[in-house]
Amino acid sequence: MGGNAKHMPHVWEHLDHTFGDVSILLEDLTSGTVSVTEKFDGINMHFRVDASGVVRFSRNETDRKKGGVDFSKMLDHYASHPARETIIEGIRTIDEHFSSGWWPFGFSGRNWVNAEIVYTHRPQLLKYDQNAIVLHEVVTFLPSAQKLVDPELQEGLEKVCPSEPVTTITGFEWVVLPPQHVELLPQNGEGFLNEVQRRLRVCMESCGLTEQNTLRDFLRESLMKGAISELQIGAARQRQLANRIAGSEGAPRLIDIKKGLPQGLAARVSELGQVKNRDRVHRETMQPIINTISAFGSARLATTKSMLIADGEGEVKRLQAEIDGARFRINECDDQDAGPRRDLFEKFMGEYDSLGGSPSAIEGITFMWNDKKTKLTGIFSTLNQAIGVDRYGRGTIGPTPQKVGNFNLAEWFGLV
Repeated sequence: MGGNAKHMPHVWEHLDHTFGDVSILLEDLTSGTVSVTEKFDGINMHFRVDASGVVRFSRNETDRKKGGVDFSKMLDHYASHPARETIIEGIRTIDEHFSSGWWPFGFSGRNWVNAEIVYTHRPQLLKYDQNAIVLHEVVTFLPSAQKLVDPELQEGLEKVCPSEPVTTITGFEWVVLPPQHVELLPQNGEGFLNEVQRRLRVCMESCGLTEQNTLRDFLRESLMKGAISELQIGAARQRQLANRIAGSEGAPRLIDIKKGLPQGLAARVSELGQVKNRDRVHRETMQPIINTISAFGSARLATTKSMLIADGEGEVKRLQAEIDGARFRINECDDQDAGPRRDLFEKFMGEYDSLGGSPSAIEGITFMWNDKKTKLTGIFSTLNQAIGVDRYGRGTIGPTPQKVGNFNLAEWFGLV
């Protein structure tokens, strides 16, 4: 997600939960007692209907504060966007269906529907069987920018979804769906729960922690044993910096931590402690926990498929062919980016293999934890990044040319 939806946290990002809390959650996910919905591999969009029956869309906070943008202005905005076709056909469906239908969510401009556009003609990583608009939730934005999710409003999502597919003026057929519940069959006894709990114990013991300690404690102690330990700033200042990066209550300001340090050393402290670098530092430091939970997610989702994919086994085989095709193209290509592209692809694939190395026919699941919608995606993100190196490039590295030799590899591997 992103834009209005902001970032949906992973399990490991709930820093104030204890290791015991995480263990219980994973036990519940294994036994199938958690109510979960499907996370789709699409493009996120918020929309509402105004008092005149006009559908208004919001890509970000600026759009939302203006009351949203109508369909014609969205056409102009996305005229040259790489994902233009997906976005335009998706919002066209929303515009045509909801501009003439019943709207139970009020016209104050505060209530917005958070939706996902799934377009089969321009698939992202997963190849779904149907075009779909999936309505995730109704979100109320308060003047303070705080978001609320009123349970009573959510009941209206199913009521505004048509019972039959809708066809747009451009001839595409779409289904409009409420949140899709995923049935998690119990998988106790499969062994992966015992393995993830063992790995969590290793993480705890490496930092002298117990199940009563929080993930934030692990972050702070891992910083002290890792990146911060190399800084010659004294033990007290190291602890202050660790508290600052971990977001601990009462942590001193970064400027106070740097006070009196030589310029070069102060710069290194800034590199670790600045807010703009926090996500990267957190992820690098929490990597053992991330890998543990991702490996669990990979195993838990291995036998689960999207409700928009009828043949789950066939989709898994197609994804494996996609991986093989990407590796072949990257290895055979000899353009100026060949070396860096190959190294980056293999870096992601190394992570992918270490976490289970088997794709699933679903992006992931979402559920409420600590009163926040939380996601479990297994190794989908890592695989998506690897395939993205081939398709789109990354940073200064360009995408792999689509033809190598005298044949098209997409056709060779049956991807088109």
